[in-house]
Amino acid sequence: AVDGGAAWRAVRDGAPLPTEDQGSMAPGLPEDNVGLPETTTKTTWRETSHPDASRYVELWASAMKSQDDWSRRLAALCEKTNELLVVVGDAFGYARDGRAPGATWPPPETDTDARDASQPTKRPAFVAGSVGAGWRVEVSACDAAEGRRLSVLEPLSSRAWELLPGSTVDLAAVSERLSPDVVVTDYADAAIVPRGFAPPAGLETPRLVLRPLRATDVDSDLDAVLEGARAPGRPLNRVFKRDDPWPHATISRRENLEDLRRHEFEFEHNLAFAYTVKDRTDLSKTLGCCYVNPATKCLDDHNDDKTTACEVFLWIRPAADATLDAELETALRRWLGDADGPWRALTERAAGRVDFPGRDGAGTPADKWAAFERRPYRRVQVPRVAHDATTVLLHDQRDSGLIP
Repeated sequence: AVDGGAAWRAVRDGAPLPTEDQGSMAPGLPEDNVGLPETTTKTTWRETSHPDASRYVELWASAMKSQDDWSRRLAALCEKTNELLVVVGDAFGYARDGRAPGATWPPPETDTDARDASQPTKRPAFVAGSVGAGWRVEVSACDAAEGRRLSVLEPLSSRAWELLPGSTVDLAAVSERLSPDVVVTDYADAAIVPRGFAPPAGLETPRLVLRPLRATDVDSDLDAVLEGARAPGRPLNRVFKRDDPWPHATISRRENLEDLRRHEFEFEHNLAFAYTVKDRTDLSKTLGCCYVNPATKCLDDHNDDKTTACEVFLWIRPAADATLDAELETALRRWLGDADGPWRALTERAAGRVDFPGRDGAGTPADKWAAFERRPYRRVQVPRVAHDATTVLLHDQRDSGLIP
């Protein structure tokens, strides 16, 4: 076994130890530091494959800021589900890979079995993140899971997990901190509004028409999503947080349809409310979307009783008139802020307070995101719809939106 501390001292000395991969190590590039978790140092190395260096490049970064971190470590393996969990100090790494030997990712569109989102054992996952931040995923490969809470297939309390040699942290202690999601059978108990609430059927502005987002909107919605994902500056990747992996520039019709089915189910059961935004002069054209999601942040002092009613996100496709964004935001603030309006049952419990993350406050967009990010998270689980668009989970995660 390699001494982890010695291995990273060798890296810092400019002579990294060889790995089991047939590759070569070279110092990382300046851009490699962009997006690294806060738990890592800024010492990076790139490993490239042989003989064809274009096939893959692995980025290595130390998760230890001090030698003390190495004294708190755990490695556990579950052969039943092909899962590996490693914890070092406050950082964790997790890998799952149930693919057949030689299989690629993403699989071809024709391989419907491998692409079946309801079979997670066949979907590889390679993620890393912070334990102290609530098992928040900060770096992800294969699936876009950044910002979400780590979810393991086999509960860590199961005897199927094997603690590997060299671990100094007990599996039982870790399992208490990584509890599984709770499946909800009574959707009304998980709803963000009182029983019997009827969400508004839509809203009109001088140039826009809002109505509930449905799976049948998949094609027009995908056209707008791809435009926003591929435009300069990737504007849609700044909707739900300051740098969001959704949507990726090659999102497929199948992936978008899956998301829309889940949004439609959310709306039907009052778990969240997504509206498509149409051109008032051409209702076949999608101009954007808006979302009324559960609140994830406290106002102060980690007090779950001091929160907002909901979080509202919106976007307009880049090619549309730039003034439409302000028209939509103004209309939404007025709509949800009307004390006698259709959202009263939702907003009155928080004295009418509604979050528009990344849009509230003063300063630049970065300043507005920073102000929102500084606020503490609620310590409650919130309802999310799984990939099958029928299972509802109470999900202890740090973001507003669909779960991975």
